Amino acid sequence: MYHGRRVQVPFPGRRPAGKTSASRGAARMGLLIGILVTVVFAFFSQFLGDNYLELKLLDYRHRNFSDMPVDPAIVHIDIDDTSLEQLHRWPWPRRYLARMIDLCWEAGARQIVLDMILPEENAVELTRADLANVSAFEPVPPIVGEPQVEVTDNDRLLAQAMEQAQNVVIPYYAAIQDPAAADAVREKKRLEYQEVKSLIAADPGAGFEEIYRLLRPGKNIYYRDEEYEALLNSYIYCLSEYYLSPFFTPFSPDAVRTRLPGLGPLTFPIPQLARQVSNSGFATAYIDRDGTARRIPLAQREGLLHKQLSFAVACRMLGIQDADIDLSHRRKIVIPRLKMEIPLDENGAMLISWPCGRWEKTGNHYSILLAGKIWMAEKGRQDNQRCLDLMETLRYQL
Repeated sequence: MYHGRRVQVPFPGRRPAGKTSASRGAARMGLLIGILVTVVFAFFSQFLGDNYLELKLLDYRHRNFSDMPVDPAIVHIDIDDTSLEQLHRWPWPRRYLARMIDLCWEAGARQIVLDMILPEENAVELTRADLANVSAFEPVPPIVGEPQVEVTDNDRLLAQAMEQAQNVVIPYYAAIQDPAAADAVREKKRLEYQEVKSLIAADPGAGFEEIYRLLRPGKNIYYRDEEYEALLNSYIYCLSEYYLSPFFTPFSPDAVRTRLPGLGPLTFPIPQLARQVSNSGFATAYIDRDGTARRIPLAQREGLLHKQLSFAVACRMLGIQDADIDLSHRRKIVIPRLKMEIPLDENGAMLISWPCGRWEKTGNHYSILLAGKIWMAEKGRQDNQRCLDLMETLRYQL
């Protein structure tokens, strides 16, 4: 009699008893997880972009682990919700901006950057000191005598403040396009544009009436038809472009090995302000599909290199001249004099290295309403000092 161990030999094609349900459950779970991951990635790719998760991880890194220091010399004057509630809806009279420039200039700011384009004229106003809506930005009514009604030219006041400061930066707007598409757009009305541009280059002081009579001889200048309006718009555009042209850099396409996107039609500040600008760049950035700006490009238009506003301001602060910018390397900008390299992505854009923390909690941020109160207090101190000086003079004479 055999007293050995019984062994069950399975038939071909059959699995050992007791493992069938567990194996099938694990297989179904793995299949379900795979389908779920595929659906999630397909959703992100279709509606949020292929690199959505990568971008969010990049944001998390900048917000929590960035080692980029915040320069204490950079001060942000913010137009916040409280300012909008007390100063009324935007746009505000530009004399408010003029007084902010005065304040920054008197405080010793090296560059005053207005992150606004100002492409249209501001209306002339009739103002009186005792009827001001915003006391923080308006002169104090006189103690003696009746306040006078004054004609306030907001654009003139802003231009005067910019001329005094000599360090105000105002950007221009440009749509980022493929260079071939940008060329096709610019072909329209090129002849009229070139005629006006050449006349302004020959005589920047020529007024619109003079240019109109040169290009439309025998036509009544007081008849404002569509042709008149088109020529006027070309004149304003070309005059602003002339004043900002020193900030466009000629370059040779053969010397550039990185991709430079093209720019479509530009939108400039009005000529009265463009004439006083000390530096400029285009206020456009790449906006990802989630609405966040993470990259800023260099761009080209008609054989000229255009800097993005942030890059233009940084170059001025670091003393980087146009000749210092080397674009002969692939996917990077090299500044040999400073031994600096700036990496670029496949579209020729620089990645913004945001400082650690939320925007409103990094750097020096002040409400424009608080800045207005500081300006008001400083003007009051100056007025009091003048009164004290006058009293001292009279006392000395008596």
